[in-house]
Amino acid sequence: MGGGCAFQFSEPYKFNAEKDQRGDFGYTGGIGIEYRFHEHWMAQIEAICYYSVISTTKQYMNHQKDYRYNTTIGLQAGVAYVF
Repeated sequence: MGGGCAFQFSEPYKFNAEKDQRGDFGYTGGIGIEYRFHEHWMAQIEAICYYSVISTTKQYMNHQKDYRYNTTIGLQAGVAYVF
């Protein structure tokens, strides 16, 4: 029926205490704008950035520097009815 696809993915992963960094810390910032185009209606759009300052991997070998950081950007738009 339907044209959708369903995927099942399961792969166990064990954290290696010597190289995997389990904690994280970072900054969050965003900007947005809202416009009321009618007495009871408004539209808005915003962007937000999540910036990690801790690498996801520990540097456990002196000759190999492999820093990995997670940065995520989200965009959101919406329309709302104001009572």
